[in-house]
Amino acid sequence: MTFGMKEPVGICHGDDLLFLFPLIDFPTYKPREEDILISNKLVSYWTSFAIHGKPTEDGSWRSVEHPDGAEYLHIKYGQLEMRANYTPERMELWSNLDTFPAYKPTNPF
Repeated sequence: MTFGMKEPVGICHGDDLLFLFPLIDFPTYKPREEDILISNKLVSYWTSFAIHGKPTEDGSWRSVEHPDGAEYLHIKYGQLEMRANYTPERMELWSNLDTFPAYKPTNPF
């Protein structure tokens, strides 16, 4: 597995870009009908978020109210559902980080 992972973890950061923008760097990529449906949904969510401040009009994609147990939208072909506690053992890392404990900017010049 990639980066020492022992099992597949699903979509990675940035994988959604292929569904949002026509990327010419992948000339052999031919989207399936399901890919086009998901692409249209994602573009609709981002557009709605930019215009109205929320991705869905019906509230099916809820806002994060508190970072502990944050909900996320699970997107699977033809199905959208809110879920919570995405891989808690992996997310615990972010709760335990001491962000910039002794950060001192340096002048590189």
